Amino acid sequence: MLVKFAGTTGLRWGELAALQCKDISILNRTIYVGKSLSSGLRGEQIVSSTKTDESRVVPFPKELLSDLQDLIEKRGPESQLFTMPGGGSLEYNNFMTRIFRPAVKVSGLKDITFHSLRHTAASLLISQGTPITTVSGILGHASTQMTLDVYGHLYEDDAMTYMDRLGEKLFAGTDKERTNVISVADKVSG
Repeated sequence: MLVKFAGTTGLRWGELAALQCKDISILNRTIYVGKSLSSGLRGEQIVSSTKTDESRVVPFPKELLSDLQDLIEKRGPESQLFTMPGGGSLEYNNFMTRIFRPAVKVSGLKDITFHSLRHTAASLLISQGTPITTVSGILGHASTQMTLDVYGHLYEDDAMTYMDRLGEKLFAGTDKERTNVISVADKVSG
């Protein structure tokens, strides 16, 4: 569930680790992301603000609703949403060594990191035509420029699709006003 959640919401590891059940709105299908969890030098858990020091609300796919509901019903509102098998706080190195890397190896995939799930979420959103402002907000980037710098190349193949849509809207149909405006514009320019 954690991998599906990360691969569709694009949350950073620390943001996922810090989530409490109360941060999930089943009714609205949203996640309140307002903190991050990391491990200190002695292994202690440190709660801090998000990377950009901004909180945000992130939607999640309806396909995760049932699994999230099950997790939340088993725990109290202050409980961590995701834990290690058998309980206990998520700890990056432990999770990566015991769970994530072995699963990646068994899958036969190469060069996959936990952060790859964040890139997967962004790529999937972009492939669905999600506006850059929305992608940036979901990922919690400080600016849309940052999102464009990392993912802008994924939009390049869409240029022809959007031009075709523009042409269909502009030149299709029998709307008299639109036809007249196009005719007048052609006469003026031609």
